[in-house]
Amino acid sequence: MKLTIYTVVNYDYFDFAEVFISSLKENYPDEKLNKIIINDIGLSEEQRVKLQKIHDKVEYIKTSEEIRAETSHTEEWRKVINQKTIGLEKICNEKNYPVLMIDSDMYVLKDFSDEIFYGCDIQVCPQNPHIINWDGFLIDHIGCWFVVHNEKGKSFIEKWQKLMPTIESSHIETPALCEALKTNSNKFLIKENNIQKISSMDYNSNSKILHFRTSPDYLGMKESFEERINNVKNIPDHIKNKIINNTAILIDELLEKHKKKLNSVNQTFKPIHDRVSKRANEIATQFDGTTSMQDCKFLQLLCLEKCPKKILEIGTWVGNTTYSMAFATEEFDSIIYTCDIQDAFFYSQELVAKRIQVFPGTWSGQLLDYGILDGMEFIFNDADLSAEDAEKIYNLASDEFYFVTHDYYDSAGNHEKGFHAIQQMVNTIDKNNGKYELYKPKKEWYFTGYKESINGCCALIKCIK
Repeated sequence: MKLTIYTVVNYDYFDFAEVFISSLKENYPDEKLNKIIINDIGLSEEQRVKLQKIHDKVEYIKTSEEIRAETSHTEEWRKVINQKTIGLEKICNEKNYPVLMIDSDMYVLKDFSDEIFYGCDIQVCPQNPHIINWDGFLIDHIGCWFVVHNEKGKSFIEKWQKLMPTIESSHIETPALCEALKTNSNKFLIKENNIQKISSMDYNSNSKILHFRTSPDYLGMKESFEERINNVKNIPDHIKNKIINNTAILIDELLEKHKKKLNSVNQTFKPIHDRVSKRANEIATQFDGTTSMQDCKFLQLLCLEKCPKKILEIGTWVGNTTYSMAFATEEFDSIIYTCDIQDAFFYSQELVAKRIQVFPGTWSGQLLDYGILDGMEFIFNDADLSAEDAEKIYNLASDEFYFVTHDYYDSAGNHEKGFHAIQQMVNTIDKNNGKYELYKPKKEWYFTGYKESINGCCALIKCIK
């Protein structure tokens, strides 16, 4: 029989759901899957569409209006949890059995269909070792994995739900499950799973599903997506990168599409990069430096993907990044507006230079006020960015734009001016109710770049107003 997978997702858990659904698509056989039912208690339409694009077996039900729960073990968080069993009971019927209720903060490593045990009413997973929670309840089973096989199993859900209001705890779902099992175990055929296989927080050769649980140390506080991923012990870098570092995935995708063109662009760009870099070395102070080929190549990849007609650059200095983008946008006839408070730009006779408008001795705020930048689609920042300038950029930019910034990290792995520029832009986007995706570099890329020596310390925001 094919498995129905059921989970609950709201706006705050979308990142986890995206990872979970992607891992199902990659690692769980499609022929063994009936459907994926998501109880939507607060997703945006864009998020709903995005999850269905990842996996064509995603369907939605709704048991509640939007519930926000940014932190764990709060009243809002309990409301989210309570919707799980309500939705589970709703979808339990012959066409859906067996139904696996599973948390959305999971990552499927491999086919786990052999963990669905037939010849029983329900499946549960013991907590090993047993724990006493912060409210004094014995937790001997977990609530993040529960399988219903038939109508009798469905009747267990009703008993589980009736116990929830009697639980005086910051978390009622799991204590109520443990109590329901204790008082009803002789009335149902129950089989048990191994927590180290289907909800593992310690990656090992037997793990089939990882669980990015919240840490008890974060009771009532917000724990970042990256911190939740890092709660799993011994998780391999290649998996962590796939989950956390969407920049590596983006570069892989763009290389697959544009590698041939990128190589061609760099054959013509490399000589001028060498000449501009030589000029930079001649005039540099200890505070100056010119952009590496690996960061120039990242900018070029993004330009090849975005095909912008109008580009703004802040902090050009000698112009390496300006020329890198000019060569990459030759087919699009893009205009590049670039400014710097210094007057050090390297002027060349290259044909692409005709599309570059340089504003030396000019602050970014001045250029943004000139009235020539409406509808810019691509912004590259290599300077300190003020909140005022971030607001101006957002207002002048096209409805969908890329914002790229240099020096997200320095050579020691510390946050640099690019990190603060990203913060300013994210704050601006949030204030204006825009939507964005953030792509950050990894610290260890600084000297070598990622695949094909691309991107040392640039971060990208893709924004939709």
